[in-house]
Amino acid sequence: MKSIQLFIAVLSLAVVSIIAGCSRPDRVIDNTQDEWEIVAATDASPSSLTLLHQPDGIVTSSNIYSNVNGGPLPGTITKIIEFRENLYLLIPSVYQIIVVNKDSYKKVSTIDLSVSQRIPSDIAFGNATTGYIAHENDTTVSVLDITNFTIPRSITVGKHPIAIVSIGNQIFVANQASNTVSQIDTRTNTVVATHNVAPAPTFIQANIKNGHEVVVLSLGAGKIDSAEKTAPVATFIDSARFILATTVLDNIEYGGVEAFPNSMVASNKEWAFISVQKGVIRLDIRDRILSTLVFDQEYSKIFYNFRREELLLLKNTEGAIADGDGIIKNLTFTLPTASTTIIGL
Repeated sequence: MKSIQLFIAVLSLAVVSIIAGCSRPDRVIDNTQDEWEIVAATDASPSSLTLLHQPDGIVTSSNIYSNVNGGPLPGTITKIIEFRENLYLLIPSVYQIIVVNKDSYKKVSTIDLSVSQRIPSDIAFGNATTGYIAHENDTTVSVLDITNFTIPRSITVGKHPIAIVSIGNQIFVANQASNTVSQIDTRTNTVVATHNVAPAPTFIQANIKNGHEVVVLSLGAGKIDSAEKTAPVATFIDSARFILATTVLDNIEYGGVEAFPNSMVASNKEWAFISVQKGVIRLDIRDRILSTLVFDQEYSKIFYNFRREELLLLKNTEGAIADGDGIIKNLTFTLPTASTTIIGL
């Protein structure tokens, strides 16, 4: 009798299971949304920090810095660099870097270089406690202690150090007027190598995929001086202190010797994207060879959103978004006013 009862119970359970399996499954609710923000520094003096919610393009704040801090910025922001919990707002006109918390936009510190009048043109971070500030109107890099935002020392490099990047424990500095790249070892804070490159090295990016190379983009002769014009040149340098290769960007498709790069970014797909008058060049930084013109319209600047692994391409107030391979997505954005620089958060 017990065996019969057990059999009936099992059979009933099986029928219920079959019915449940045939019924419509419960709806799975996913509360996560694909949302992010673009922070734009207006080209006014002083700049305002505009927050643009994506993907709907709604301006959530037209001046978040003033709203939070009760007053305006001291000048025009030319670059925004993110490191850990902070954003570093470079304001060359007043020789300052304003540090704000990237979540609250509350001012954390002011790095004031007005006494020495050294322009903060770029900043990179060698480790969790140390930053390196390049000064395009000088021959030094300031070593910044970011635990208390003081500058205990500086390092002599070449003339007009305009761009700087870190990879591993090495810092690379593009010295625009010396046609060199200084390599600094962060363990000793000394220049361990000086690399000769093509005229007017102006942009420098790390190959974040392989973790030991940088690509330096030189404008070429005649772009910031009166020499006969030459084409832009990409130089690839290994952190082991030697030049790997050089690539001349002389294709007539994007201007040849007339090409004048205005920005460069590197994606995690081992491509560098360089904006020139005729469009955007995609350079293969894995095999160190020239690729093609991937966009045939001029952008004022290109930025890279590391979180989303996307390119942000800006033309006036209109922006386009592409993936790390340079393929345009069906996403655009519009800034309310002209901006000097943007960053995706």
